[in-house]
Amino acid sequence: MQNYSSDELNEIFQTLPEELKDAIVSVDTAKIINDTGKKYGLHVDQIGAVANQTGLVLLGIVHPTEFVSAVTKAAGIERVVASQIASDINDKIFLKVREILQGVTAKKTEEEPAEENGPRPLRDALLQAIENPEGLTKKPVPPKPAPIPLVEIKDPYAPTKATAPVMAPIPIRGDTTSDERRSDLPVSATPSILEQKMSGQVDMTKTEVKIEEPQTGGKKIDPYREQF
Repeated sequence: MQNYSSDELNEIFQTLPEELKDAIVSVDTAKIINDTGKKYGLHVDQIGAVANQTGLVLLGIVHPTEFVSAVTKAAGIERVVASQIASDINDKIFLKVREILQGVTAKKTEEEPAEENGPRPLRDALLQAIENPEGLTKKPVPPKPAPIPLVEIKDPYAPTKATAPVMAPIPIRGDTTSDERRSDLPVSATPSILEQKMSGQVDMTKTEVKIEEPQTGGKKIDPYREQF
C-alpha cells in the first residue's frame, strides 16, 4: 500500500465535499481511537497505526471491507483483536459520520432546486462504503467450486472375470415332423469315380469275358475247305 505524507492526506481531505468534511471533523475521532486502543492493550505506535488506517477509510483511500486486514498488518496484531477494534470504530466513528452525512444530504436536498441536485460520485461512493458495517468484520466468501465428477479408475493388473460361453439353444426334436427330421440329416452325395480314385477308394475289379464258338452237329468246319 502507498504511504501518504501529512501534506498529501490534507490535500485529499480538501477535495472532499464540504458536508463530508464537516461530518469527519464533528466526530472526535482522535479520542475514540485512543480509548479503543487502550481498551485492547495497544501501544502508542499501534494506536497511531489504527488512527492512520481509520483516516484512510474516511478519505476513501481504503475500502471498509479491507479495514480489518489493514489494521492487522499496520498495527502488527492478531486478526481477532483487529476485528474487535474495527467493530468499535465502526459503531463510534463510521456510523456517526454516515448519520451526519445523511442528515446534511437530506437537508440540502430540500433547500436546493431539483436541477442542482445532480449526482456526486465521491460523496455517494464514500457514503455507500460506510453504509455496510458488516463489511468491516466479514470477509467476502468466494463461491464454492463446482463438484468434480468421479471417474472410475480401473486397475490394469486386476484379473479379468471369465465369462461363461453362450450355448446355442437345442431344438426339440419331438415337435418336428418326419420330413423335417429327414431334411435335417446331412445328404451324402455319391462320389464320382474321379473323387473315389483320388481318395484311393475306387474298386477296379477285373472281369474276364469268354466268347463261345457256335457248334454245328458236333463237327468242326474247316474254313479253308471249299463247299460243293
